[in-house]
Amino acid sequence: MATTTTGTLDSSPSHHLFRVSLSKEIIKLANCPAIDSSLSTHCLLYYGAIRGSSKYLSLLSNVVGVDKIHLTSLTAVTLAAYAYKVQSSNLLQEARHQYGQALQLVTSAISGKEAIKDSTIISILLLSTFETLTNTNPKSLSHIEAHMRGLNTAINLRGYHLMEHRSVLQLFPQMYSCLFMNCLLCSIRIPEELINIRKCAATSLDTIDPSWKMSDIVMKLANFRADVKDGLLCGNRNIVNAALEIDSEISSLAENIPVQWRFKILSIKEKSKLVFGTHYHVYSDLGIAYIWNYIRASRLLLRTEIRDQLRSIPPLSLLPIDVYNYQQSTKVLQQMTLDICATIPQYFGHLSAEYGDLLLGERSTLQENAFSSKASSDAIPPSAYFLFWPLFNAGKMTDSDIQRDWIIDRCRYIGTKTGVQQAFILADTLERGVEIFF
Repeated sequence: MATTTTGTLDSSPSHHLFRVSLSKEIIKLANCPAIDSSLSTHCLLYYGAIRGSSKYLSLLSNVVGVDKIHLTSLTAVTLAAYAYKVQSSNLLQEARHQYGQALQLVTSAISGKEAIKDSTIISILLLSTFETLTNTNPKSLSHIEAHMRGLNTAINLRGYHLMEHRSVLQLFPQMYSCLFMNCLLCSIRIPEELINIRKCAATSLDTIDPSWKMSDIVMKLANFRADVKDGLLCGNRNIVNAALEIDSEISSLAENIPVQWRFKILSIKEKSKLVFGTHYHVYSDLGIAYIWNYIRASRLLLRTEIRDQLRSIPPLSLLPIDVYNYQQSTKVLQQMTLDICATIPQYFGHLSAEYGDLLLGERSTLQENAFSSKASSDAIPPSAYFLFWPLFNAGKMTDSDIQRDWIIDRCRYIGTKTGVQQAFILADTLERGVEIFF
């Protein structure tokens, strides 16, 4: 549905307010195009390998009207995304109303027999996405963690029956990806129940896939961070050695990654604010870019921990191996932050078309419009918020103020172009140099 209604962004610092007045009739009519728009931009197609990344949403187009909890949650998310796209405060207000209703339905479902239904699990994932899209307060990030606790409850109740159908297997990678990420952010252990269910899922999923192998390592990383936080792993050099062991596994995974997972490195002839430095990466799809940055962000966590531990050792007590590990960690941190920044231009900028010519002969799934100077803002996929966490960590851990400023600018650009409000929170947090607590 096209509309001639226009609006302007509010000039307030929050970046997320707008003034557009739409009638209730238009809001109702916006529902279908909002859902269609979100499904087309947030989902990967339903074929081939199962990797998650909201791929499960491609199943919704045929069943969206069947289940109330399902429909209400999806309506909340899609209306919110659409509201930022057309800059409508009415649509955003309706989206928040739908979110409130969906939250009540999910809460009721979790405490009853419906906790084990697919629709309940999908709805929890959707509510978490809603928070990512609309969250304008760092303190509200704890709401996402609350949704993850609800998701974990639903998974535990569902148990091994979770793996009975392919449609449910579509859900699982997204579920454990969200839960693993939550454990990493909060420095808590991966729940034993989730580990057991994942072992069961391994019989039906591609465990050779690098994303699956990376999740194996992430379990170790989450438990390592929990052990350090809880004081179960003590001693500077003990912590350093444990971190180095996990980092070695990640490095080995990256070095032996299959050819189809490799990326191209393209150099630029002229300096551009869209690229940090002199080159950027090109990936065959967003899912592969996400896994690569997951690898890099995980190494950032480990190498930062190593440096912090070594800094705690009195200078006169440092051994040659300590100095070496510190220097190597600094080099790895610099390279990982550069590589994460190099991921961004393909998905969040409009580079000269001449760079697109270099892609001829590559896989057709490459986003050619990302390299066209005439590409529209719609070419930026909202689902690319999967790149936020690595980008935020790069900004937090870089030693370069210039690089941090570039990341802050890119975060705000991403927020403006996609409507994902969490981008502004991350930018403001980096700019103020404060921590986000969950």
